[in-house]
Amino acid sequence: MTSRIIPVMSATQTDRTSDVVLLMEARAAAASGAARWLRRAAGLSQREMAEAIGRTPGAVSLWEHGERKPCGDAAIRYAQILRVIAAQLASGCRTVEPLKNDEEAAGQRPLVTTPAGQGRRDES
Repeated sequence: MTSRIIPVMSATQTDRTSDVVLLMEARAAAASGAARWLRRAAGLSQREMAEAIGRTPGAVSLWEHGERKPCGDAAIRYAQILRVIAAQLASGCRTVEPLKNDEEAAGQRPLVTTPAGQGRRDES
């Protein structure tokens, strides 16, 4: 019996691999129209998405229309947000708030998704 050496990736290598996967997801979601569908299903505007990822609404629009490919840290954040939205919608969750980090979320009202799929800001 021969022993096999299983390579172990460092935390940095794992992070890079995760980032590459997220970048590929962002590009695939944007090109297929899934990103736009998910954003709309969560009731988010392009402006809200753009603010969350540090880009302009125009950049988000270009991505969603296939005119540009998401890249860099903004694309990774975009994919992370889309993953959260997809998971929450798949679980039947009515409240979608994947956009802000902990510090930013503290002062924000949650986004509530109505049964018709139209988003609104919770006024409570």
